[in-house]
Amino acid sequence: MEKQEPSEDYLKISLEESETLDEATSTDIQVEGLVRKLLVLDLNGTLVYRSPHKPFRGPHAQGASTTAVAVDDVYAQFDPSQPRPIRAVYPRPYLASFRNYLFHPNTKRWLDTMVWSSAQPHSVDDMVEKCFGDRKEELVAVWARDRLGLNASDYGRKVQTTKDLDKPWKELNSASSDVENPVETPEPSSSTTDDEKRNHSAKTTLLLDDSSLKAHLQPYNHLCLKEYDLVMRRHDVNLREWEVVLFASNAEADESAVDVDHPSDTEPGNPRKRKRKAKKENQKRERYEQQLKKLEEEGEHPEGIYDETLLAVVGILDAVKRETNVAAWIRSGRLVAPSHTTLAGDSVARESSIVSEGTESSGTTVESPKKKLKVSEQDEDEDKSSEKEESPSSDHPPPPTSSPPHETSPSTSRGRDRSKTEQTGVPLNEPRNWRDPAQMKKIQDQLWFNRPGALEYWALKGKQVLEDMGIEMVAGVIG
Repeated sequence: MEKQEPSEDYLKISLEESETLDEATSTDIQVEGLVRKLLVLDLNGTLVYRSPHKPFRGPHAQGASTTAVAVDDVYAQFDPSQPRPIRAVYPRPYLASFRNYLFHPNTKRWLDTMVWSSAQPHSVDDMVEKCFGDRKEELVAVWARDRLGLNASDYGRKVQTTKDLDKPWKELNSASSDVENPVETPEPSSSTTDDEKRNHSAKTTLLLDDSSLKAHLQPYNHLCLKEYDLVMRRHDVNLREWEVVLFASNAEADESAVDVDHPSDTEPGNPRKRKRKAKKENQKRERYEQQLKKLEEEGEHPEGIYDETLLAVVGILDAVKRETNVAAWIRSGRLVAPSHTTLAGDSVARESSIVSEGTESSGTTVESPKKKLKVSEQDEDEDKSSEKEESPSSDHPPPPTSSPPHETSPSTSRGRDRSKTEQTGVPLNEPRNWRDPAQMKKIQDQLWFNRPGALEYWALKGKQVLEDMGIEMVAGVIG
């Protein structure tokens, strides 16, 4: 029987303590006790925007008039026994910088990275090639739709799917080392091995996926991202157009200024040539002005920023690298209430500002130099009592917010589930009707990236990590 809820063992692990190793930095990772981590990457909507299949037109029933098929039925036009057509793929901003971070020698010493997409294997192969290029061989595994345990009917239809992390944990951990016969570039739904024994579990894993429903069996290992959709891509493309036009316009203006100050010696006595050149420059300037006006009418502004989600992921990865229990770290609310280990020039007030109003009192203890995070299993009164006993002059004051008490049973009420989602920033036991936009919006509104200042905080942290590692930040938006 298919599992429907997190196991008791999993929930117990998420209630354990996570020890924070502050000594581990982005450039120095030789720290005793550093636990190797696993990053499981989704592709479409997470790392790339993939253009949709074009809806076909066909009769709904025999003798019916030809009409457009509903978007949910777009896959019905394809033979389920045959691969679907390859679609155009566009990278999320900063994907190149993110890739360079994942495969940097320092990162690879503590992080295994794999792909698990619900797309069909041939589509996964295409997206992996476009995302990782010749570095795809550095992935420890590439999994596709055939690893989701779907029956033949669901495999060819658009259905809600689940990524059960028990599957990669079992396979990666049981894979024997084979140094004499190294595996070459992984094909979709393949795994590779290396000379280091893996021991991945809920304590070591982060699943990166834009679907809030994909990881309901291991919710505290799910870093849910905002889907990179057509609206976000259009914003990034328009912003890129602004930059190109403004750069060209400014360069033209600078060139014109130089010509005025230093007329060409080759045209000393030819006013007709100078007049033609001036007319040509005026026409070019008018063209740029028209382009700028058009962009303004479309609602974009050059002071906007590209989507910084992948920069934020770098910051989050740098934080969980130091943790001994990823599930406990997320369950303790650290996505929305990060550690008081501040960035250079940052203050505790800056970190406190990312936490939304209305959160409950702390149930997390902080020690130095090694901090331990623990989800409180006491009632709210005990939490408040312990908070009052905390010395206000402590070098490490308690975080501004943390998660509320959590039961070890998955049978909590829906209202308490929503409270958990608000406190942790990850989707927990929410209604799983993925076709209901209202329900999906309720889930999205409570996730970490929609909390005031959270995405900005982690993106700032990610930028500092990349800078420390000497990795260039390149938006890489293409038209």
